[in-house]
Amino acid sequence: MEKIKLIPAREQIATEIKHAIISGQLQPGTELVQMKIAEMLGVSRMPIREAFHILEKDGYIILENSRKAIVSDFTIDNIIEHYELRALLEGNVAFRAAQTRPDVTQLQEIVDLIDKNLGKPDFVHYNEMFHKEIWHLSQSPKHTEIITNLWNRIPHQLVVVTAEGQNASNMEHKMILKALKEADAPAADHHMRQHILRSMSDYTSRIRKGLDF
Repeated sequence: MEKIKLIPAREQIATEIKHAIISGQLQPGTELVQMKIAEMLGVSRMPIREAFHILEKDGYIILENSRKAIVSDFTIDNIIEHYELRALLEGNVAFRAAQTRPDVTQLQEIVDLIDKNLGKPDFVHYNEMFHKEIWHLSQSPKHTEIITNLWNRIPHQLVVVTAEGQNASNMEHKMILKALKEADAPAADHHMRQHILRSMSDYTSRIRKGLDF
């Protein structure tokens, strides 16, 4: 049994605002005022201010002053570029991991946990664990630093929402795992890239159709 993780208010608020921007509820150019958001969410202005700094760093808003911000032009093209960069970098990381002939025991355990949690909120946590374990196995700290920054830009609990989508995702995880077990670096690279690009396709399709997250 894992320890319960308490998510700081600033991160919860930043995720909610990212969701609203990506889904189109908050359009580019919309003014965000700290006091109004604080009143709406029933919190003090401090976590709102901290959330604004997270959102500015990730490119979602432009801070006008200490009290308000403007929603950036965060488009489908931005999201596609984000995923294409991730596919290139994480594909290369999977390639490097396979070259080390890694011990994939923990990775196998994570895949098994995902199978047991399809359709459940825990999927998001275990999916992130899967990717981070491969970053660790690759022994590529600079890649990991850049990829971590990319991961923080899109809230991953919004990406795979259905049990079917989660099952497809974990089938791809198993193909990546197989390539790592066999130390097949080109296959690990290929399957990781396809995995991320398929996720991109599903995600952007839902946004274009205006479906709920």
